[in-house]
Amino acid sequence: MRICLINTNREWGGGEKWHLHTALKLIKSGHDVAIVADPDGPLAKALRDSARVEKLRLGNLSFLNPLIYRRLLKFFKSEAFDAIIMNLPRDVKAFSKPAAKAGTKKIVYRRGMNHPIKASWVNKYFYKRFVTDIIANSQAVRRSVFQNIPELEAKITTIQNGVNTDVVWKNEPPRMDKMLIGNLGRLVDQKGQIDLIKLGKFFLSKGIAFHISIGGEGPLRDELQHEIEQNNLTQHITLLGQIPAEEFFPKIDYFVFPSRFEGLSNAMLEAAQHGKPILCYDVASNSEIVEHGISGYLVEPFDIEKLGSDLIELHNNPELYADMQRAGQAILRDKFDEDKLFKKLENLLSSDSQDV
Repeated sequence: MRICLINTNREWGGGEKWHLHTALKLIKSGHDVAIVADPDGPLAKALRDSARVEKLRLGNLSFLNPLIYRRLLKFFKSEAFDAIIMNLPRDVKAFSKPAAKAGTKKIVYRRGMNHPIKASWVNKYFYKRFVTDIIANSQAVRRSVFQNIPELEAKITTIQNGVNTDVVWKNEPPRMDKMLIGNLGRLVDQKGQIDLIKLGKFFLSKGIAFHISIGGEGPLRDELQHEIEQNNLTQHITLLGQIPAEEFFPKIDYFVFPSRFEGLSNAMLEAAQHGKPILCYDVASNSEIVEHGISGYLVEPFDIEKLGSDLIELHNNPELYADMQRAGQAILRDKFDEDKLFKKLENLLSSDSQDV
């Protein structure tokens, strides 16, 4: 198939990671793949040596620009793609109509956040008229897609993020002298790393030995560092910056994820892959990855004391820790095997309906 992946985001996140990984798998599987991305965005840079990249900078109102419309119509007619997959709402508005006019069979929007699509006339026009299929990366996201526009339900296929279940790290017992806690994600309000500082204060007040490692970069780095210093936690909490997963996870024994909202967290999947029990807030799609008390703990949002007491309970029970390691990896094999999910994507792109 001739497939175009469209992602004009200028930042790196879960959607960009999915588009990069999917583009490489499609190419490896023999498909003819092109990418449309922002010229200065991370996706264009990451794929410049692996795929054809069409560079285009869009704003939220670019779909109203007739010059951009004509450029995209010409592009889609000349390329004759079998399918396109779009990443952002602005991508849907700019690309879906010219792709449809050019005869593209599959016009797919992949949605990764469980924010309902607003029932504006603009959204109804593009999503109902030109988008043929919507990929939701979790059941919670799926429900949010048609919450305000019920007609979209028939267009949705759930295809979760996946991991290579053939690569599962050897499970190690927790280090008992100190609780080694970790978090991996962009340093933004959504990810809730400020609650890890509150967790540190809780452990400090209890006289518990611990260390929290936070991997990732983002606009809140300076604010978080200031809070760490103000609360005398510099010996207990470290901001590691950008760090590869395979380097990060051996540093920790427990993965704590206080995100306020999520689609389906890649970081949580990686934590389970590396044999780390997960403690997270019971929001959005998190319960699709974590089975409470089986592979980790789902905690009421912002309940720092409960988060701390669950960690203490788990740290004092190595047998439960080992059971949670095995359970988390079993859930990956059952629900998040990337090869099975990739085949589901291929079936969707080659099918005539959403029934895949």
